[in-house]
Amino acid sequence: MNNTTKLNNTIEVIGVVVSALQFSHEIAGEKFSNFKISTNRLSGNADIIDATISERLLVGQEFHEGQRVAVKGQVRTYNKTEKGRNCSLTITLFVFEYMVCDNNTKDTDVVELIGFVCKTPVYRTTPLGREISDIVLAVNRAYGKSDYIPVVVWGRNARFCKTLVIGEEIKINGRLQSRSYQKKNSDNTVTDRVAYEISVARVGKESV
Repeated sequence: MNNTTKLNNTIEVIGVVVSALQFSHEIAGEKFSNFKISTNRLSGNADIIDATISERLLVGQEFHEGQRVAVKGQVRTYNKTEKGRNCSLTITLFVFEYMVCDNNTKDTDVVELIGFVCKTPVYRTTPLGREISDIVLAVNRAYGKSDYIPVVVWGRNARFCKTLVIGEEIKINGRLQSRSYQKKNSDNTVTDRVAYEISVARVGKESV
């Protein structure tokens, strides 16, 4: 992976491990596992972030639930499949660096992305009058692949984003957040789900 690709997609999270390691997959003899990190917003609400890590990064490291850690990596997306059909978009923090932290280290959740608008932004207002724009950002990575990352923008930034067109390149700064919701199924049952998205603090067009 070249440095240019790394710089268009970075995330740093400091928080507490809240799950055990669970084996995910293996590529060319390298094993990867999943775990979850809880990190608090300024409001005190917690985001539970899914992370994927190579077991090579954990050699010589302790790992357990309740441990405070700092991780750096990229936001990655893939389609979760069931019975051969794509059923949901999964977002994970793909870890490049992993470090155990002092318990007094402040919670952090910082994302920077440079990507291309790949769907017409959806602009709306909440019942309380807050303005929101929903964007899907295509962020390139190595080997000709891209991650398609949902982004939510508020207030005057939302008004700016509603004018964007497909193919425009933008840079955003924000946080990876989780949001609980309920999905009504075809049999009228309700399933609890968690959605992940980037909540934007700053946004601007990239210079040509």
